[in-house]
Amino acid sequence: MKTKIILPVMLGLVLQLPFTGQAQYAWTKRANFPPAARSGTITFDVNSRGYVFGGLDEQLVPYNDLWRFNDANNAWTQMASKPGSTCYSGSGFSLGNRGYICMGWASTAGPQLKELWQYNPGNNTWAQKTSFPGAARYNTVSFIAGGKAYVGLGYSPMHNDFYEYNPGTDTWTILANTFPGAARQTAVAFSCTYQSNGAIHECGFVGTGSLNQNATSLAKDFWRFEPGLTPGSGTWTQIADLPGPKRYGAFEFAFNGKGYVGGGRKLNSGLSDFYEYDPVADHWKQLANFPGKNKVHSETFTIHDAGFVTTGENVTDFFRETWKYGPDKTEAEETALKAGNDGQTVKAVLAGNVLELTGQEGMEHVSCRLVLCDLKGSIILDKNLSNCNEHVEMPVDILKGIYVYRIFPTAGQPSSGKIYFH
Repeated sequence: MKTKIILPVMLGLVLQLPFTGQAQYAWTKRANFPPAARSGTITFDVNSRGYVFGGLDEQLVPYNDLWRFNDANNAWTQMASKPGSTCYSGSGFSLGNRGYICMGWASTAGPQLKELWQYNPGNNTWAQKTSFPGAARYNTVSFIAGGKAYVGLGYSPMHNDFYEYNPGTDTWTILANTFPGAARQTAVAFSCTYQSNGAIHECGFVGTGSLNQNATSLAKDFWRFEPGLTPGSGTWTQIADLPGPKRYGAFEFAFNGKGYVGGGRKLNSGLSDFYEYDPVADHWKQLANFPGKNKVHSETFTIHDAGFVTTGENVTDFFRETWKYGPDKTEAEETALKAGNDGQTVKAVLAGNVLELTGQEGMEHVSCRLVLCDLKGSIILDKNLSNCNEHVEMPVDILKGIYVYRIFPTAGQPSSGKIYFH
């Protein structure tokens, strides 16, 4: 399982002008995962790209390869394989501009793993970090809160502990308060930053799953974790149950202050129902069903204001399909967006209070200069960047409005566009 941090709704829109108005969301088919169909893959997202690692194929052969998905051109690219053992059914998460792979199975014959690996997309390299200090396990979950990762649950035997990972010190701390629900595996977890009663909350949300080895006892309860001020501290609070049947092996993602959960399997059949969670109202809303295959162990990643579901299995088949849940733009809106971006070597998208730069293939190591101006031409930000895939925080005193960005790479043509900050 993997997790991603999502940014506060009140800080900005994940939009690029001239797209305006309230977006409607829908499912669309994207390019299939290129290798053989797989289950138990591990995912993370960094710098507006989704990454899919490892997993098992239908012959139960495990892998350690890594694939990157670029939604802008609907294309997959193979990246550097992780050193060491193959791996499946572990946890993936993102912190800063790094991706992480943790725990899982090396193969169907074992062993279970405790390793933590960090992936750097800037130079396409892996580095081994401090191993998970708890028992080796698989079918775990993870989420991000307060700039730290939280990894726990999982199987063999069943677990209900969680550990906090600090990327700055490369250290783990066991949570003083264990997960208060039943021990479980194949649950889901997502991260959400939102505003409620005048305060900003960075929380993880954990729920569903199998309460035993054979998935004959299932769950639909959900819990919120909010970290405390000291390492290993924080509080768990039970929230509204996921509607619909109890399930295991569901998929989840989160963006724009909301969490999304769907699919998986109940006791005797697959599920395609799909729900949106509002953490402020503590309310689930049913949305249009997932249109792909009914399956378990699909994995997900988030790019801007869209979630992606890929790979997985059911009782007869493994899958390569990839689906996107995101803004359903009209033809006119799509034409306007493309007209505003044609010929750009570097694009910029506002996500919360961070301007995310995305260069064309081959621009990862090209330095550039970013200039941000208001509509009067006054320079708001002027910064030299080491590469064209950096994330840049907006000035703390920036006002609501439309801004023009200009990007000058040291190789390639300049790019420009508009963003709307509110």
